[in-house]
Amino acid sequence: MDAAIDRLTKLYVEKDEGLLALSSYLCSTHPILLGLLTAMKEELPIPFYYSFHGMTSTLKMTAPKYIEIASALRRAGYQTSQSHCDPLALKTDAPGAVVFDMFRAYFQQFQKEAKKEWLEALPDGFVKKWLTEPASGRYDFTVLEEMKKEYEFARFPGNPEPNWGPKARGSLKRSKMDNELWSVCWKREANKQGRKEDSN
Repeated sequence: MDAAIDRLTKLYVEKDEGLLALSSYLCSTHPILLGLLTAMKEELPIPFYYSFHGMTSTLKMTAPKYIEIASALRRAGYQTSQSHCDPLALKTDAPGAVVFDMFRAYFQQFQKEAKKEWLEALPDGFVKKWLTEPASGRYDFTVLEEMKKEYEFARFPGNPEPNWGPKARGSLKRSKMDNELWSVCWKREANKQGRKEDSN
């Protein structure tokens, strides 16, 4: 995976005219591939993740930013990462009780006043009790500088163009651009093999 990331990064940084200029497909999918591989490399080896959509829907609150919750968890001494499966997923080694308490603290710090009337009108039950009870811990949701730098690079870039996705079935006939691209790739591989044989 590291080797693949290095190759993609080198291709992007050096703006290799032999490949990038020939293929709009490479140009458009490069950030997606690099982002996905980076997310997979950083992902914690934990089988489950927390879905921001699922949690905030259940708890009737507006979803916080991933980077804010992750910063608070790291300050508390826990590890965090995203999941390659879902850009709004959180993986962490923090106990579930800590994660839910942190979401409650976030609601009480940033959303409770704006939702005061809604909260009062909410029927008595688990959600109302959970949102109004004081959080057990004190958490700082200020984004860490290390995370600002870490997330300058997009792990999940948007689609490169409208209606991005599978297109109509292609013909067997290669375009001139495809032939030129294959020619460049084959020449590169042949040169590499030649250099290896010379060194031996």
